[in-house]
Amino acid sequence: MPFNYSGLSLRVRLGLCFGTLVSLLAAVVLVSALGFMEFRASSDRLIFQEYPKNVVLDDTRQDLNSIALSMRNTLFLRGESEIRKELDNITISNVRLLDNLKKLHQQFSASTDTGLLKKLDIIDSAYRVNQDDFVALVRQNRMGEARNLLLVDLHPYQLQYFELLNNLQQHQRQRVLADGAAVSTIYQQVKGWTLTLTLIAMLAGLVLTAIMTRSLLRQLGGEPSYAQEVARRIAQGEFSYDIQLQQHDQSSLLAVINQMRNRLNQRSLDLEKANSGLAEVIQTLQQTQHELVESEKMAALGSLVAGVSHELNTPIGNSVIAASTLTDLTQQITTQLRDGQIKRAQLQQYLEEVSTGTDILQRNLSRAADLVASFKQVAVDCSSSQLREFRLGELVRETLLTLRPAFKKLPVEFVQQVPEHICMHSYPGPLTQVITNLVNNAVIHGLSELPQGQVTVAATQISDQEVQITVTDNGRGIPPENMQRIFEPFFTTRLGHGGSGLGLHIVYNNVTQILQGKIRVQSEPGCTVFTLNLPCKITN
Repeated sequence: MPFNYSGLSLRVRLGLCFGTLVSLLAAVVLVSALGFMEFRASSDRLIFQEYPKNVVLDDTRQDLNSIALSMRNTLFLRGESEIRKELDNITISNVRLLDNLKKLHQQFSASTDTGLLKKLDIIDSAYRVNQDDFVALVRQNRMGEARNLLLVDLHPYQLQYFELLNNLQQHQRQRVLADGAAVSTIYQQVKGWTLTLTLIAMLAGLVLTAIMTRSLLRQLGGEPSYAQEVARRIAQGEFSYDIQLQQHDQSSLLAVINQMRNRLNQRSLDLEKANSGLAEVIQTLQQTQHELVESEKMAALGSLVAGVSHELNTPIGNSVIAASTLTDLTQQITTQLRDGQIKRAQLQQYLEEVSTGTDILQRNLSRAADLVASFKQVAVDCSSSQLREFRLGELVRETLLTLRPAFKKLPVEFVQQVPEHICMHSYPGPLTQVITNLVNNAVIHGLSELPQGQVTVAATQISDQEVQITVTDNGRGIPPENMQRIFEPFFTTRLGHGGSGLGLHIVYNNVTQILQGKIRVQSEPGCTVFTLNLPCKITN
């Protein structure tokens, strides 16, 4: 019974065409896979079985060369330590040579190789006996006899040893060439079959595509120009375009296109509403983030104020005590002077105590003045983003001075390694905040619960246009899984313990946007380094 293709339904036609095409593709894949497996087996045998034999032969030859060279060297050297070193090298090379001979017996199993290996064992035994005699003569400082033994007995054994190794290597080279030729033949066969079946599959695909296109066009009654026009307008976004449907079009292509147009139109309206709401949410989030960043800045400034205020208590308290003591002493000496009962020794003691008191007052008030001056400049810089010229060493020193009170009770040492000659024309406020956040981050996250910690702020002027600043701590480091997220906003490992997740985000924004620089981080257990590359001068 003849096969009637035109009488089959569209579903059956599609099944036949795609089944044929998939079968051809499966044949291509199967032939390629089988050929690849055979090619891989041959190449693996060449790489993992034959190549290591060459390595062992080369190692054996190298050890034999090393022994021969050391024996010759012992006859020409004069120092005992040098001769002893060469003898030790002979012993070590002999151990390796013996190990390589065992490997040769394990790896070379062909009949031709077995005979060579037996001869090699005989030569090796005789060579080792004469070699031991040579070492003994050298140790007894009988160099003349050792030289004769080397020339008469050991040298011929060495030549026979090398000749047997060359024969083994020649046999191995022939096997490698044969296996390489076999691998190349398999590759060419697999390549030919794969290309042939691929071309057949491509031709079959073209033929089947032509057949299916003709069948689909017949099923649809040709290419309807009106349907093409409707599809073009919908593709251009005219979802409100009115499609004229006839009664017999309710189950046709136009009806399907009309349903698609209605759905696209509804989805477009929904997307517009969703985009509008999303824009409002993004604006709210941006405003919230800006407020949180400002809040973080003010919180840092408040913490700075609290630390400096606490630190000021000590010098000011000491000054008050010294002043009250001086007042009491002055009143006492004034009373004695008025009653005429003052003595020279009392006056001398009073003057010494006044000198001591004024010295205490001066030192404590100077310390308080330094703290206030540093805090004033840091506070002004933190609360503004003014472009000005400043010395980097002075800014770092004032920043660390204001940070020390907050970590006074912690076993943390702050080290500054910034040359005094580095000048910058930049924004000291954002830079101060960057250093403050990096130091706080190092102490809180890296050095907490450690017996002793150190944070080092260093700087180097790379060129006239660029300065490199590093903040290094010897803490526990940053886990590798967190390295890619540390600059993300709201990412913190101390959620619920006071961490906002904005500290390093502020650092990244200040460095890359305001300070127009770059930042990178390297971390491992025991060392974390934040590196900032900043321009020395910002013009705008």
